[in-house]
Order: sequence, then C-alpha cells, then structure tokens
Amino acid sequence: MQRIHAEAEEPSLRALAASVGAAGRLSKSTIGNILRGRRPTAEQLSALLAAYGAGPETTAGMLAAHRPIRRAQGARCLSVRGRRAGRGTGRGSPSAGGDPPRTALRHRSRA
Repeated sequence: MQRIHAEAEEPSLRALAASVGAAGRLSKSTIGNILRGRRPTAEQLSALLAAYGAGPETTAGMLAAHRPIRRAQGARCLSVRGRRAGRGTGRGSPSAGGDPPRTALRHRSRA
C-alpha cells in the first residue's frame, strides 16, 4: 500500500478520505492505520484503491492477493481461541483460562 501511496504522489489522508472512491466508507484514521501496516478488510481495501483511482484490474488483483492473507489470519485466530476454550472445566475455574468469578465489592461509607 505504501508503494501505491508513493506512486500517487502521497496525497494527504484527508484528501483520500474525502475522495469520491472513499466517500463515507473510510476515515482518515483508518487510511492511516492501513498505510502503517494494519491489514484492511476487503471492503476497506476496495474503497482505498478506489480513492487512489486504481483501475478494475489492479483492484481485482489486490483483492485476489488479499483473500489468502485474511483466511490465514482467521485460521490463526481460531486456533488461539480453540486452545483457550479447551482448557479447564468452565468459566471461572482456575484452569479454564477464563475470567475469575465475580465478587461483590463492598465500599466503606464516608461518614
């Protein structure tokens, strides 16, 4: 994305967010996060490419490359959740890895 940004002569984030391609679909902070390395959703990527004025072939190629990356991330997240869910007997048990049981807090009255 940084190469595309440089090739577009580094437009400001505000200008990109206000462009016809991004119109209401991307904020300047979201664009900044993507340019700093945060992986966008397919919708965000499509909107950002439209904001840069990318053609249909470029957009299709970028989205095709984006799909396997997002799938790999999803599989990694599921494996982490699966490991956590497999521990212990239930929520609050010491070996569950979940939240500890909630207890009532007592506050002293200020007299």
